[in-house]
Amino acid sequence: MSEINAEKYQAILAAVTQLQSDLKENLKTLSVKERRALPKMGDGSVAFVSKANEYAKTYGDLVPSFLDIPEMTANLNLHSQLQALEKLINPLLVTINDTMLQAGSDAYSAALSFYRTVKNAGKMNVQNAKVISDDLAKRFVGARQNADSGESTETPAAA
Repeated sequence: MSEINAEKYQAILAAVTQLQSDLKENLKTLSVKERRALPKMGDGSVAFVSKANEYAKTYGDLVPSFLDIPEMTANLNLHSQLQALEKLINPLLVTINDTMLQAGSDAYSAALSFYRTVKNAGKMNVQNAKVISDDLAKRFVGARQNADSGESTETPAAA
């Protein structure tokens, strides 16, 4: 893995910003309470809603006066468009999360290796090692015994 070069990263940020801007008027943020209260249209409901929409457009005399069929059609179309976008974006997001997890893990493992080396160097009175070790140690809550190996493992403090 390697980092994204600055020019490419800026282009990606611009593209995501443009996507957010383009979708802003079509998207809505819901509270947890609002999400729970809404009836959900899943894959199994799409055919039902689509068929009901077609019937309502064809048999207008059966449509209650309070029901806005053009709005229902627009919502159905928006759902379809967003579902297609979701199918494109979700795999990318999963890959971004996996890569971020791997990169973070690799960086954290390297930092722990450095910390252990500096900690040992501090015990041997190597210049500056004790100061660095003490500073880095502030990021750990404490050591706990590993039941399997009897080794001490450091637990990072919540940042």
